[in-house]
Amino acid sequence: MTNFLRLFLTASLVYFSNIAFANAIPYFRGSSLTPTLLEEPFKINSAERKKEIEEIIKLQSDLNEAELTQASAEYFMRPENVIQPTLPNLTRKNYPQTFRLLDSSEETAQEAKDVMKNYWKIPRPYKADRRIKKVLATKPASNNAYPSGHTARSYTVAYVAGLLFPENRAEFILNARQITERRVLIGEHFPSDLSAGRKLALMVVGGLIQNSEFQRDLEAAKEEVKRNSKKHLKAN
Repeated sequence: MTNFLRLFLTASLVYFSNIAFANAIPYFRGSSLTPTLLEEPFKINSAERKKEIEEIIKLQSDLNEAELTQASAEYFMRPENVIQPTLPNLTRKNYPQTFRLLDSSEETAQEAKDVMKNYWKIPRPYKADRRIKKVLATKPASNNAYPSGHTARSYTVAYVAGLLFPENRAEFILNARQITERRVLIGEHFPSDLSAGRKLALMVVGGLIQNSEFQRDLEAAKEEVKRNSKKHLKAN
């Protein structure tokens, strides 16, 4: 399958599946988290940033087809990217309350990362150094790199899903880590963007667990999991 066809099919699948959660509402506004709660990112000409650039160039020299395929599938981030490698039968059809919780949690992280990206204004690696390839043939991202949105969102989903499935929490976090590491591989992020994204996810989840609407949705999702898991997740 050509790269173009793979990306077309991925985008088409995500477009139609996104309809199910396009109206997700964040539990709190991203502006409630101050950008300076994150460490100041490396300057473009600093020794730390130059080291990161060399690291990405080295990683890209070993890029393989399997990694490219997986990165393509994850380009448009969804809770399923984190959950279904571990629990493939955990679907929107079977668990609507659970996905309501995950969608709104992810949307909260999405808003927060937008606020912070707009504050720090760090360019993507492929824009910062011409030796770094923009591996996927997609439209260049219009927003900035720091912190990594895929990281903030995927780890938020992993942590929240871990409240519902504590026995799978470590696997969800591993899935999130693998997703975000591929973002460095394809030239979309510096490694330090990922560190900031993980910290942001912890900040988001800290806010979520204090939010009354999140607490209500969490309890509803827990009841749904208790009611349905023997039927739908037994084979996992």
